[in-house]
Amino acid sequence: MEIPLAEAEGETSLETPSVTESLATDKALILLGLLWLVGAIAAVGWMTGKYLKLSRQLREALPVCDFQGVLVKSSDLAGLPAVFGILRPVIYVPISFEEWEANQRELILLHEATHIRRRDHLLKWFSMLVLCLYWWNPVVWLSVKLLHRDIEMACDEAVLADIAGDGREYVITDDTAVKVRAEDGRSIRKADISLFINNLPNGKDTVCFDT
Repeated sequence: MEIPLAEAEGETSLETPSVTESLATDKALILLGLLWLVGAIAAVGWMTGKYLKLSRQLREALPVCDFQGVLVKSSDLAGLPAVFGILRPVIYVPISFEEWEANQRELILLHEATHIRRRDHLLKWFSMLVLCLYWWNPVVWLSVKLLHRDIEMACDEAVLADIAGDGREYVITDDTAVKVRAEDGRSIRKADISLFINNLPNGKDTVCFDT
């Protein structure tokens, strides 16, 4: 059976836009995929390069001591104490670390050793890998930032919880141990004091603080 020419041309004209749109969609997806791949490779390359560069620079760090089975080294590159490394993490401290007060040094080393014991350094590396894969998503950037903040706060709380006799027991058991009042003696309502103090006993809010 022969198909009339007019009918055949009509069918062709109906299918052509659909095919064109499909090809355009495929090209757009390919371009987006290439853009994501280039961004991910660039992010991983930047992170790896930065790690290797810092690793080479820290080779000159001087051993200080062994703290809870973790090697402690000092380097002029360490502006603040920090953990560096993946499989064998090391605590790096500033050159002036030995001049700090003994109790301050102990607290700092406890803080960094707690990070290692809790595998926080691995969690941070994993979060950075996720960030490299989802570099285009601002929600992921914010989530990673908040995760790192929560890791530090949780580590601080874990360290302070192990220090007996630091005075917090009295604050927790006596509600009148700390009083905050306005200058004229009035009580305070919905005041933001988070810039000055956080992590009050019993989880009391310092962003919207009431007395």
